[in-house]
Amino acid sequence: MRLALLVDSTPTIMGFFLAVGIAKTWTDWSVGNGSRYFSHLIWSANRNKPVSENATLQFLPEGNLVLRDADGTLVWSTNTSNKSVVGMKMMETGNLVLYNRNNKTIWQSFDHATDALLLGQILQVGQKLVASVSRGNRSEGSYYLSVTSQGLFAFYQANIPQMYYYNRPFDGTLIKGFQLNYSASDNGTLCQFIRSDSAGDHEVWFGRSNRCSQTSYMKYDHDGHLRLYDDNLDQPVDLLEDEMNDCDYPTSCGTYGLCSGGRCSCPSGFAPDNDSMAQGKYGCLEINPVECENPHQSQSLLTLEGVHYFNYIDHDAAALKETDMKSCQEACLNNCSCKAALFLQKDAFLQGSCFLPSPVLSLSRDWISLTPQAYKSYAFIKVSNHGKIGRVSRPQIIAGSTIGTIVIVGLVVGLWIVLEGTMGVEADLDYCLQNATTMAAIRREAELGGTATLLPSLLSGPR
Repeated sequence: MRLALLVDSTPTIMGFFLAVGIAKTWTDWSVGNGSRYFSHLIWSANRNKPVSENATLQFLPEGNLVLRDADGTLVWSTNTSNKSVVGMKMMETGNLVLYNRNNKTIWQSFDHATDALLLGQILQVGQKLVASVSRGNRSEGSYYLSVTSQGLFAFYQANIPQMYYYNRPFDGTLIKGFQLNYSASDNGTLCQFIRSDSAGDHEVWFGRSNRCSQTSYMKYDHDGHLRLYDDNLDQPVDLLEDEMNDCDYPTSCGTYGLCSGGRCSCPSGFAPDNDSMAQGKYGCLEINPVECENPHQSQSLLTLEGVHYFNYIDHDAAALKETDMKSCQEACLNNCSCKAALFLQKDAFLQGSCFLPSPVLSLSRDWISLTPQAYKSYAFIKVSNHGKIGRVSRPQIIAGSTIGTIVIVGLVVGLWIVLEGTMGVEADLDYCLQNATTMAAIRREAELGGTATLLPSLLSGPR
């Protein structure tokens, strides 16, 4: 059964889909005698509370839009009762709007982004995009992209959120928001990711512009990649492909996984996690779990040189700063909960920064080829002294994951494509190693969704 609120804007159609969703689809008229519809979820009201069949979506006389499950349980509402709402409409942009007698917007889905950004939609300071668990599971996952007054920041939600990307202005200009902009030019239509600042100026934020159409949208995917989709292209284009490679993402090879050239392996003492592999993911498990009793006798540290961790960009994440390698190792050995220590130092200096991440996500060997030789990085992974140490597993190509689907309320669109940017690793590391106070303020603002005490910005550019 379908309940439809249609907007005829060839080649796209929007509507409610089973059981109570909002969809934007496009039609392929070349299939057989009829048509075939394609759709992509771009917004959802109840992504963490899936409803069953026979759920209802009601627009009540007092102006509230309410979603109830089949048993009558309230799942979601716009909370617009007694706010003079007189109507509801679906805009061609993909924006669901509740309005008053003066046609003024009282509530709109554009103000409640989930994991996608449509043309003209602004992601404002304090707002986030939260990626889904997987392609098939639309619930909130572990990746989130946050806008603060100082820029755009991406995290993996762990015991303590681990930052893996940032992009901020050179001159400390305060940010108001980001939006996906569509414009016509002599070379065709272009999509640009635009930054707006406190002075009211607009600036193209990421590298080059990309050919697109009015049906384009940007999505923060379940794997932490930011992509622009357009239905005129066969494949989406990764927005950050000029700034990050596959191995720069936290879960590219799962827990403890070693990533190199887009391929995964496990360090000595670890073996591939079969449960993760069954879900189309990669990850590694300890062959012999580490025991906490008599740590200096029962455990040791496996040394991996030239291995880096994505979280190096966040100096505030370092457990120890201006320390030496031995102290970093001891800090992990003396802490039962520590599973690995990572040490980053500038060449010719004995001191550096010590990271004790929890959990230990993907480790990368590719970074060394992109990083100026002024830096050295070491990973010290805690392993058990009992039992036989296994070999490094055979590399496997990184694969995506798929999980079962659920019925949820959502806006849907069809499209493919993306934008790009630039990279400055050495400057980023210098910045992170020397400006802990600034990064700490940014972290607080990004995590809390508010405005932290603003400090001078010393670096622009991604990561």
